[in-house]
Amino acid sequence: MSPIPVDAATECLAAAVPSPHFSFLIPQFSFVLKCVTATDTTLLRSAIAIAARARANGNHPFGALLADSAGKVLLESENTVITGSDVTGHAETNLMREAGRRFTADQ
Repeated sequence: MSPIPVDAATECLAAAVPSPHFSFLIPQFSFVLKCVTATDTTLLRSAIAIAARARANGNHPFGALLADSAGKVLLESENTVITGSDVTGHAETNLMREAGRRFTADQ
């Protein structure tokens, strides 16, 4: 496998290693990243908790959050397809709607 281009924003890609588990899907992307940080793990756990909350509220178990570069959660949203009777009520869509209401383009 040839080296993966690395820039400042994707430095962790340098730690990518070939993975036979994914080669049957998309051969050129057959790698596993070894760069998940403690902040990444915290944010992932938060998203899972939001998904659990969505399920507890009667919706499909999906959650989304928006965090700044330091890992501070700015917004979070859960799936509302069932309780909102809206097929577009996906967690990420709800999150972007809320972000559009709360933040300006400069923020």
